[in-house]
Amino acid sequence: MKFLLRKRWNVANRLDADERLDLVKNILTLRGFNNDLSSDDFLEPGLKIYHDPFLLNDMDKAVSEILKVIRDNGKMLVFGDYDADGITATAILCHYLRSTGADVGYMIPERLTEGYGLSLDSIDRICEIMPDLVITVDNGIASADEVRILKERHIKVIITDHHECKEILPDALAVIDPKRVDNIYPFKDLAGAGIALKLVQALSVTSGAPDSWRRYLDVCTLGTVADMVSLTDENRMIVYHGLKIINMGGNEGIRALLKVSTGKNSDKITSATLGYTIAPRINAAGRVGDSTKAVELLMESDPLICEEISICLAADNTKRQEIETSIFDQARRIIDERYDPASPQAIVVFDKCWHLGVLGIVASKLAEYTGRTVFVFGGEGDLYKGSARSGDGMPVLEAIRFAAVYVEKYGGHSKAAGLTVHESKIDMFTKAVEVFSADYHANEIPVPQIDIDFEIPFEMITYDNALSVEYLEPFGEGNRQPLFVCMGVKVLTIFSLSEGKHSKLLFGNETGQTFEGLAFGVTPPELPFAEGDKADIVFTMKINQWRGNSSVQVILKDFRKNNEEDLLDISSVELDKAFNENFDLVTEMTDSDDANFIKTHFPSSEDYYTVYGFLVNRFADDSVLCDIKSLRDIINAGTGISGSSFKIRRMLDVFSEVGLIEIVWYTDDLFRLKFADPGRRVSLSDSTVYRRLREIKWKT
Repeated sequence: MKFLLRKRWNVANRLDADERLDLVKNILTLRGFNNDLSSDDFLEPGLKIYHDPFLLNDMDKAVSEILKVIRDNGKMLVFGDYDADGITATAILCHYLRSTGADVGYMIPERLTEGYGLSLDSIDRICEIMPDLVITVDNGIASADEVRILKERHIKVIITDHHECKEILPDALAVIDPKRVDNIYPFKDLAGAGIALKLVQALSVTSGAPDSWRRYLDVCTLGTVADMVSLTDENRMIVYHGLKIINMGGNEGIRALLKVSTGKNSDKITSATLGYTIAPRINAAGRVGDSTKAVELLMESDPLICEEISICLAADNTKRQEIETSIFDQARRIIDERYDPASPQAIVVFDKCWHLGVLGIVASKLAEYTGRTVFVFGGEGDLYKGSARSGDGMPVLEAIRFAAVYVEKYGGHSKAAGLTVHESKIDMFTKAVEVFSADYHANEIPVPQIDIDFEIPFEMITYDNALSVEYLEPFGEGNRQPLFVCMGVKVLTIFSLSEGKHSKLLFGNETGQTFEGLAFGVTPPELPFAEGDKADIVFTMKINQWRGNSSVQVILKDFRKNNEEDLLDISSVELDKAFNENFDLVTEMTDSDDANFIKTHFPSSEDYYTVYGFLVNRFADDSVLCDIKSLRDIINAGTGISGSSFKIRRMLDVFSEVGLIEIVWYTDDLFRLKFADPGRRVSLSDSTVYRRLREIKWKT
């Protein structure tokens, strides 16, 4: 299924001439920073603003017990998780404790055999080691039964976690989680790595070296960015200062992985670098390889060893990508066959053969592909283990709770979750979440939307403004990169990049000002405008460095042909109504207008063949879900035909009547199109719509 859907553009504000001088100030005001002091704290957060770690419930108990075990020469075990957040949390706490001389090891659960968090299998492994104290990081809050078993075996447990708490907390020696109902800590959105850092901070302060925790800010930054928590408050401070450390050299393992992944180590490293380049390679170890390699990388100081581990992680990532692509393609085919693309229902797909290690990534991509909430399951014995991602704003954790009677185990938050369902209950679970999603969306078709900070004029797309926007870094959840929209920019040239996979455009205005734009994952034929057209574009601004020169560049996030084209559709609506209800009125409308009106709204014989050939070349191998205006713009740009929505709609009617296409209309604008038999010869005159259109044209 291909999707050609216009997103709804939600523009928060428009900058007029008096407001153009300070773009960053306007963005900060829009985001709630209403005075210079709060803005300054946001732009340059100081280390002094970190919250007191002892405000976290049970932190004093945890610190006291850990120091006691160290004094008594006891044995500790850090129990982590196999994603980037859990791996960085493990590395932070384990490395710090070892630096104090503590006898401490770590354990990461096996994703495929043990699953997430403490389990009976992982308890058996822990008991083989028999530590005096187990400290969980990035997990444990939902492991009441497992904590009880460890306690029965005389192993103390401290839990550090950041996930949602259940009604009854585990009976551990200490439970540190800012989402506890009795929490008084000022900030609830720390990542697992952030909670581990707070424990290290508390230990540092108590041990008389109050600043020693800062050496782990870079590793904590990686985990924080990777877990996509809100980059506000304390998280912003962590990432802001952590990126500074990384750009000055920082952790040897991160530096080696950057060099192996990109082939260079001189470019400025941003939150995007960590999120899209480093985190996937850390995650790959836990998905298809050995996650302990990633932990060792982050604790290693020898550059040669770090390089060797980084090469292994890069290979794991390549393997992960291949597996992920295969599963995504299989799942997409299932979705295209079984699910109505215009339905608001959540999607559930499952296959016992799917690799459990990549289901979260696949679910994210499917949620983006469909614009809906997606559950993806792989099999293990008589259980299905899966991941859920929200693509339409529906809270997945609420959906799972609604279907909880069919669920063995689950955890997560509103946008993402993991869960286990017995194979005998998977169909009932599917029906339950479909009912929940239909009710949540009130059976309305979810409309793709994009939130835009400002509409700005062409002359504000400058190097200076792009540079000023960079002061808002780091970007991420809670502080997304500012999005702008500019209307009616002229498209001067269009180039293809990377063997046609991407598009590069040059935009200009009447004063001679120009700037470049990049549309990643969009080929030139997929653009809804051609050279010489005017376009409306949604974009982010950045500084492009090339051969020693710097210039402003925009990254296109959405685009459409300039909305002046929609003026054509004012008469299209009238024509549609008249064509369907009052044939004589159509004749009167066309009799009274000029030849350009006819050319705009009524297809010529040549138009039919041109448009059909264009559609066959674009969509013959797949069905397409689109709205009429999007298809109109693509056809106009790709064929050079000037046509309104009425004209395109009537040609689709003709193609449908003679059996060339199958078309299902969901609303007045939204439809699904599929080719029935592209090679079959037909006579267009067999269509009643075709004959009526010819009659109207003859009368004019």
